[in-house]
Amino acid sequence: MVIFVSSSNTTHFKAKLAGTVSNAALVYGKLGGVTSPAKFVYAKLGGVVTMVYSTPTVSVANIGSTIGSGASGSGTTSNSTVATPGGNNSGNLSYAYSYVSGDTGFNNTVGGANPTFTHAFSGVPNGTTSAGVSATWNCRITDNVTGAFFDYQFTIGPYAWQNTIPAYIAPTVSSFNNMGGTKNVAGSTTVTTGDGGQPANPNIIIANGQAPFSYAWADLGGTLSQALVSGGTTLIPVINSFLPNGATAQHTWRMTATDAMSNSCHCDVVVTLDNN
Repeated sequence: MVIFVSSSNTTHFKAKLAGTVSNAALVYGKLGGVTSPAKFVYAKLGGVVTMVYSTPTVSVANIGSTIGSGASGSGTTSNSTVATPGGNNSGNLSYAYSYVSGDTGFNNTVGGANPTFTHAFSGVPNGTTSAGVSATWNCRITDNVTGAFFDYQFTIGPYAWQNTIPAYIAPTVSSFNNMGGTKNVAGSTTVTTGDGGQPANPNIIIANGQAPFSYAWADLGGTLSQALVSGGTTLIPVINSFLPNGATAQHTWRMTATDAMSNSCHCDVVVTLDNN
């Protein structure tokens, strides 16, 4: 048998090259007059035949584009791959993963023949997807019987994170109604919005903005007098007026809504109160 030695590969089987004993990495044998690489080498140690040389290999499928998502600017994207052993080995194998190049934020959380790689993201604005990041990692498969190993590099990514919260748009009032109230009482009387079947609710609808909202009502003036009774910090106020028989008080009230981003919108509601 002819033995050639290069870099360390098998920890049990040794050869002397140029007067130096080192671990055998490549072993050749002549079979039928032809010299070819040996698949296995066995030796009797303490009366037991033991494998001392093997030639394992491994391949790892690249992990392609992966996008995690959630209603947050922060999150973790993950995906798994498969390490497929090959070559000639004892079957007693272990796997180790190490970073080679690219983005340093990837982590191997499972290992073994089916590793899972994760990447944490933060600061992704609402309604956007982060830039993709990639890295190259190495998988080393080791034959635990002979110590032989094999390295294989593969690509992870690009990974990205999608923030599914809609992008911020300043609030606007999309629709509203005017309000009114009517009474038919001789002499002076208090007329409140909604009396006599008149609309008591302005049905204000606000589009966009970011909750929570705050609300404020302001009297812009009009005929006679009106007063805010309640609901001044809601979308449904109660307004009244103390009117003599046959009188009408008509005022314009401005509702201002302010969102969590301190942006505001408003609408001007006409409130008509009659005592007919």
